[in-house]
Amino acid sequence: MRSASGLVRWAAVGVPAAPCPAHTSVYTCWRACSSSVSAAVSSVTPHPSSTSLQVFWKGGGSDVYPYLWLRDNCQCPNCFHSTAFARMIPLDHLHPNTSPKSVQVSETGVEVEWTDGHLASYPADWLHRRAFDTTRHTHQQCLYKLPKKLWGSELSQALPTASFPSIMADDAALLNFLTAVEQLGVVVVRGVREGVGEIQRLTERVGHLKVTHYGKTFTVKEEAKPDNLAYTTSTLDMHSDQPYLCDTPGIQLLHCIVQFSGDGGDNLLADAFHAASHLRQHQRQHYHLLTDTIVDFEDTGTQGSHQYHAISRRPMIQLDHDGSLDRINFNQMVRSSVFQVGVERATAWYNAMLAFRDLVYHPQYQIKYKLKAGEMLVFDNLRLLHGRLGYTSSEGARHLEGGYWDWDEVRSRRRVLSTKLGQS
Repeated sequence: MRSASGLVRWAAVGVPAAPCPAHTSVYTCWRACSSSVSAAVSSVTPHPSSTSLQVFWKGGGSDVYPYLWLRDNCQCPNCFHSTAFARMIPLDHLHPNTSPKSVQVSETGVEVEWTDGHLASYPADWLHRRAFDTTRHTHQQCLYKLPKKLWGSELSQALPTASFPSIMADDAALLNFLTAVEQLGVVVVRGVREGVGEIQRLTERVGHLKVTHYGKTFTVKEEAKPDNLAYTTSTLDMHSDQPYLCDTPGIQLLHCIVQFSGDGGDNLLADAFHAASHLRQHQRQHYHLLTDTIVDFEDTGTQGSHQYHAISRRPMIQLDHDGSLDRINFNQMVRSSVFQVGVERATAWYNAMLAFRDLVYHPQYQIKYKLKAGEMLVFDNLRLLHGRLGYTSSEGARHLEGGYWDWDEVRSRRRVLSTKLGQS
């Protein structure tokens, strides 16, 4: 990798990056999300509200900070631990009538003496970055979650790829890989060694495997008495994995050890966020039925000597606190026959679900890719739906190893690498 620029990194996976909603290009997004602000205070004054401090900047403009927030976020050694990065001020030190005894501008920022006698210092850059101005919170938004780039069948012409040896050895390549998974939702990793255990090796570069009742990893191949349809040669409907778990795995990894050489066995992928966005724009009644109706997902079986019976209840299209798409819970195989709604709503829901089904199966939204031995498919299990074409076992074997990651692990690693490589 020649450069730390997000543009060069995205070129390595063959797809342009999506800019933040607040920016018009990838470059300005990266600059805003990664550059540090250099701020200087010109003056301070009590805000007319009498509960806040107004800070005026030498570069122009001002920001207002509540007294309670300032007292709560004092950065002195008695209030904030420098190595644990944790607030130490007890809650009983905060009072509704908190106010400063004196305030003055220092060379580095603002110094406050509170009425309880406590002395506090607030660096100018620190204050500026935490201003109560939502138009300047782009850095925190990018740090929290990267913006997603929706796609359809056109992605099959430029499927993002990564080199296993590179991401195992090079932090920049690993960051590029994790960024692609987060923004596009899918990457094909090539150059993976034969045999089981490669998912664990990659995981050690990222964090930890998510353990489910299928274990740390699982084997996908035909079984005589399968407890999961994945362990057959049948066609698998488009689905998300394990929606019956309250803590559904965020990312799925599939390492192809032996690929079926005949016809069939292809992986199908669809960006369900793209399909849901289309439904929201053009069939709003269907969209609201799928976001507002609770569905039961259920799975029972035995793994070794362990019996399991998992149930979770959630809408098929699940929204975040701000109304944005959070996850898709779509699995015909394990959707429970218990449906706790009235008859009329059940019929309306089925019509909405079938409209969504038509979208995710439409060639416009779906891609087909047949993994080769030595490749690993890594994709967002909360956003993408995946399926499989059936095949005939008499024509050969098919053997994959699978595993899961949580998004908390992946985003944490991405933030650490961004800081290490000077991109945040």
